[in-house]
Amino acid sequence: MGVYKRGQTYWYKFLFQGQLIRESAKTNSKTVAREAERARRRDLELGINRIGKRERTPLFRIAAKEWIDAKVGKSESTLRNYRQYVESLTSEFKDRLICDIDIADIRALQRKRLTQGLGHRSVNYEIGVLRQILKPSACGTTCRKTWIGSERSMTLARRSFTKTRSTPGRGLRCEPKSGTASSLRPLS
Repeated sequence: MGVYKRGQTYWYKFLFQGQLIRESAKTNSKTVAREAERARRRDLELGINRIGKRERTPLFRIAAKEWIDAKVGKSESTLRNYRQYVESLTSEFKDRLICDIDIADIRALQRKRLTQGLGHRSVNYEIGVLRQILKPSACGTTCRKTWIGSERSMTLARRSFTKTRSTPGRGLRCEPKSGTASSLRPLS
């Protein structure tokens, strides 16, 4: 088998897994046609052995932009919130590769945001957006296993409420602890 010329164009032909592969190299150079045949055979071998092509790991700002562009069909207020958090996260991680972001960076970000005066809900929302950006990343499980799933969001409810017995048959009732924000207290 090999490379042969039909008219002005070179073609290649070879057997792969008992199947005859015959394709045009779309060139009039015999050397380029040989390289095209090798490349095609290599692609078939990689495919049959389920060896995927490794994608380059994107920078955080590129991954964040792709993530926000994929959020079509969301309400305008949701998109506004997403854009706000993507902007703040991009300023924090802009030129870092996605796989370089680890649990220590996330914890440092949480502490930084809390010292800046953001509420626990806002910090959790921002970390949730960060998780969503990192989930479909090209580095796959290598960066996700380091912190996604092992890091728990801060639970404001655990710190702000106490469980008290309610009337029989109604289960537990949560009442705010003294000194909690007025927004968490029930309306009277």
